[in-house]
Amino acid sequence: MRNKDDFCLGFFAEGQLAGKLCFNRERRRRTRHRGNIWGFYVSRPWRGEGMGRTLLETALERIDGLPGMEQVKLVVVQGNETASTLYARSGFESAYREERAYRLADGSYLDLLHMTRYCRSSI
Repeated sequence: MRNKDDFCLGFFAEGQLAGKLCFNRERRRRTRHRGNIWGFYVSRPWRGEGMGRTLLETALERIDGLPGMEQVKLVVVQGNETASTLYARSGFESAYREERAYRLADGSYLDLLHMTRYCRSSI
């Protein structure tokens, strides 16, 4: 991690990493009030067990406690309704859609949905 506010959380199941979530705070003076969640996943056998919700809630509590932190952003593949619903229930709102963001081997594309949540301390 590059600064003291950056972190990664994870959980282990059956001796293996089964889920993780990372956060980085912006570095520049004018953007230090923002941060990004990235690398969030839960392994298939553990999906639907509440592990993702627990990781996200734990991270958001920590992020909300960072001095001067006002908003956190993340990106989700359009159509991933499970993740989008989790994020919406956690206070994230759709900011914009990035069309044809990923090109797949078969020539098809995936859009990305950029979402933002305002921290409790900034509301």
